[in-house]
Amino acid sequence: MRHLLVLGSLLGSLAFAGVVSAQCAGGYTWNGSECVPANECASNPCGPHATECTERPLGSWVYPGYDCACMLGYGSDGFTCVVANECTRNMDDCVALARCDDPSTAPGDFTCTCPPGYVGNGRSSGSRCTDVDECASGGAICNTNAVCTNTLGSYTCACNAGWTGNGVTCTDVDECTTAGLCGESSTCTNTDGSYACGCVEHYRRVDDVCVDVDECDEGTLTCGANETCTNAVGAAAFCACAEGFSGSAGACTPVCGDGLVVEGETCDDGDTEASDGCDACAVEEGWACTGEPSVCVLTCGDGTVDPSEECDEGEENSDTASDACRTDCRLAFCGDGVVDSGESCDRGDGSSCTTCPTDGGMEVDASMPRVDAGAADAGAGDAAEGDAGRSGGGGGCSAAGASGLGLVPWCLAMLVRRRRRA
Repeated sequence: MRHLLVLGSLLGSLAFAGVVSAQCAGGYTWNGSECVPANECASNPCGPHATECTERPLGSWVYPGYDCACMLGYGSDGFTCVVANECTRNMDDCVALARCDDPSTAPGDFTCTCPPGYVGNGRSSGSRCTDVDECASGGAICNTNAVCTNTLGSYTCACNAGWTGNGVTCTDVDECTTAGLCGESSTCTNTDGSYACGCVEHYRRVDDVCVDVDECDEGTLTCGANETCTNAVGAAAFCACAEGFSGSAGACTPVCGDGLVVEGETCDDGDTEASDGCDACAVEEGWACTGEPSVCVLTCGDGTVDPSEECDEGEENSDTASDACRTDCRLAFCGDGVVDSGESCDRGDGSSCTTCPTDGGMEVDASMPRVDAGAADAGAGDAAEGDAGRSGGGGGCSAAGASGLGLVPWCLAMLVRRRRRA
């Protein structure tokens, strides 16, 4: 039994004193003498908009002692069903993302509105709220040079590489203001959102590096005869006169006297003097020149008597054979060490015919050398010894020979021989 708000003993004394009512706990009512269980729902305290009235358990000490379940659009104020704001009393079926609005007291007239960036009626029993992809639908306001990224209920804009800004406004970045961006000998050209590297004149970009163009190696520059192609790093290649030539491209002439034999020259002995075999860089007659600088020698032995030669019998030239043209293309002479025709001896001392002493102490006439007839007594054998002979103690040339000829004019014979060879 619920307790009275005033103790029973007190109630009794109050009743004795003429008290006719008392305040009972929830769920109880005063019958005039005591608090007894009451059926509060019997009087329909929830009103006409209630769907149910439920008695609360005895002793709950909750007032009133009943609960009201109300129709749609109504809510309990604790005692009865009154017109309610369906949104504030969670009587709507809007999804969590949607906003609920209840503009009137009419039951069920609330509305659900999806937030920006979503579409749908916002009701859990309807199309709910679905995210809108503004990037795909064209609803985004990103710059054309920005990237649009969709997010739940919204989107973001970010400028592309090479651009700066908030994504709605993007400004091109001039990368070429960065020193050395493209490397040495290069050029930098700014473009929308990027840049392009090139090379200065006479360079080419290879593997992202500028290298010199060698027009000589590539054959893009052709030089004329007697010219060389010279590459210039960072500049145009050019033609110059080759070694051994002077002048300028297109007009190169040989340099005579520099020791180099080039086109237009047959020799170059390092000078331009004549009579040394190479005159004005041309081989003189009777000479042969080889090497650089040229070394020139007489061409004795070619069978042709050059102006500087006395004779030339080609392969017949000999320094040992009697009456032969010597290997230096000189004619035989007394004192050359070879006994020629008309000589009975030749000591090879370089003396002239007049210095060959005769045997027996006779001197030879300087104008007409001859052999003393008395020298024949020396014997034919001595004559055969030729150049090496001396007879008796005279120490001179031996007799003319076994022929016994006296005073032979051998120098005359030499003169005849010279005339014959000429």
